[in-house]
Amino acid sequence: MPIGKYKGISIPKEMFEEVEKVIKEHPELGYSSITDFIKDAVRDKITEIRKIHAKSAEEIAEEFENWSEDEKKKRLVKETDIGEEDIF
Repeated sequence: MPIGKYKGISIPKEMFEEVEKVIKEHPELGYSSITDFIKDAVRDKITEIRKIHAKSAEEIAEEFENWSEDEKKKRLVKETDIGEEDIF
């Protein structure tokens, strides 16, 4: 294992044993090690989070168009920390 390319983590013993059990009971999943399983699980979670939080420019523009003028002002003040009197 190249130095500096990997970091170690710890998981609860029970979780480790459960992953180990899944790998042994389901060889059809294709995991050759617990590390492979954990890396795949983390990758899936990161992808899920990115999908939830990623919006296209079109989605953002559509949301913005649906806001009232008051809502636009409130959000701009909230996001920029400028006074409402300085907007519009």
